[in-house]
Amino acid sequence: MAQCWVGEGDAFDPEAARKSAPAEYHPLIDIVAGSFEHASRDTPQAVAAGAYVLASPSSVFYLDRRYAEESTRADQNERRTRVGMASYTPRTCEELFGWRPSELAEIPAGARLAGVEAAIWCESVTSFDDLAFLLLPRLPGIAEKAWTPQATEWAHYRDRVGAHGPWWDRLGWEGYYRSAVLFGPPYSSSKA
Repeated sequence: MAQCWVGEGDAFDPEAARKSAPAEYHPLIDIVAGSFEHASRDTPQAVAAGAYVLASPSSVFYLDRRYAEESTRADQNERRTRVGMASYTPRTCEELFGWRPSELAEIPAGARLAGVEAAIWCESVTSFDDLAFLLLPRLPGIAEKAWTPQATEWAHYRDRVGAHGPWWDRLGWEGYYRSAVLFGPPYSSSKA
């Protein structure tokens, strides 16, 4: 089995990393650059050999990506500028929902998918609130896309996941999932 983890648009830039890292980390940066170089060949080779592929390309499965859209809450707008990997291009929740397991750009046609994996790296996470902010509503969206055989559309998902707001509030997560502006009816947070 091979894991597809490097997503379109998320290539590692070793020169940029060297500029922001102390000199003692430069050998490690070279190792990371080599891993990215090899990773681009892993999935096509695995598919050609008939091996299964675990889909986790950073383009849609890395939940430490910053949000591109504004929130109705000032505290969320502050949080979205500091939580998540600054090196990833921010994307909207709708953009991150726009995939199907059999149509991922990073995985060659004919691949035998073993499943999907969502990942979150916590270098910028300092609290549970930061973690919940990055996970919700994106993690349920990944689960839906991975487990639902038929195609699902953003507007329908947005309305259904928006209804989870009261449950998340009862868990003490109020304000740490994306604000009501993304969800629309039937849920509109009293905290928005």
